[in-house]
Amino acid sequence: MDLRTGKVHGFEALVRWDHPDRGAIAPSGFIEVAEKSGLISQIGTWACATAIAQAVELNTGSAGPVQMSVNISARQLGEARFADTVLSLLRAAGLEPGLLTLELTETGLITDAPQVGENVRDLHEHGVHLSIDDFGTGHASFAYLNEFPIDEIKIDKSYVDGLDTSPESTAIVVSCIELAHALSVAVVAEGVETQAQLSCLTELGCDIAQGYLYSRPLRAEDLDSWLTDHR
Repeated sequence: MDLRTGKVHGFEALVRWDHPDRGAIAPSGFIEVAEKSGLISQIGTWACATAIAQAVELNTGSAGPVQMSVNISARQLGEARFADTVLSLLRAAGLEPGLLTLELTETGLITDAPQVGENVRDLHEHGVHLSIDDFGTGHASFAYLNEFPIDEIKIDKSYVDGLDTSPESTAIVVSCIELAHALSVAVVAEGVETQAQLSCLTELGCDIAQGYLYSRPLRAEDLDSWLTDHR
């Protein structure tokens, strides 16, 4: 949700494995295995294509543009033709590149591989938004804002949780917001669960908030009705 307007900013695509016996399995139950087996790139490409297709549906006849965010693995980001793949998916689906946000991890950015920088810059030049996920939890987050063309940062939930109780967490959130805004980078707060957290973030000048305060994860078929209720 956009904290300045109170309107829907967009959605984050979350992958689940619908297991025939165990039901819906969260990423923690299979992503590590997918990475070790080399299947993460295929899963990532499928997730990106599916999210782009969903974004097209959400933006068809809507009252305003709706952003779609997709998490990208470190392995994907380092692939030679990753940017080309994403841009091809966008062209095939007919989605404006600016309506797609790719969430990058510090693990994906901490590398000497030139392909990572080339992919990031190519995507940015074509209008795709780029975000650093779980900002503040690594060792060199601030350096990435200068090294890469980043559009937004996502403050990690652990710091948002501490807004009610921890002066240290509040200080970190304040620093992240002030630095990002000084560099013309938007700020997203993850894991917002209480009205008190939301009020604090709004007062501090955070741009966007997401979390259970607004909704728990939804299946694709439930998005339209949720969007209608929150326009």
